Amino acid sequence: WSLDMNNEIVTRQLVGGTQEVLITNRAPSGTATVEHVALASHNFFTDATGSSTGTNRWLHGTTAGNKVQVLCPQTDLGEPTYENSDDVRMLSLPFVATPNAGNDELEIKYT
Repeated sequence: WSLDMNNEIVTRQLVGGTQEVLITNRAPSGTATVEHVALASHNFFTDATGSSTGTNRWLHGTTAGNKVQVLCPQTDLGEPTYENSDDVRMLSLPFVATPNAGNDELEIKYT
């Protein structure tokens, strides 16, 4: 699982004025790699061509107080591609995290 915030950054250094770095835009996207399952079990290709969105969640840790969760509540799935990992067939699933209301395309929780 990978996530890139794709921030657009502007550095402003005005003579006799403000010196600042601004994040002017972002477009979070990433890739989830999963083991390929039979299409009858789950068809990721149909998900990618459809107009519906889904939730993308990554959790690291199992013990309370030592868990980190990254949640993209609304993601749009791109075209899946096949990969090979240790002779196991995998699917690479590109996604774009889209906002639902305002700036809510990404949540990071520590629990």
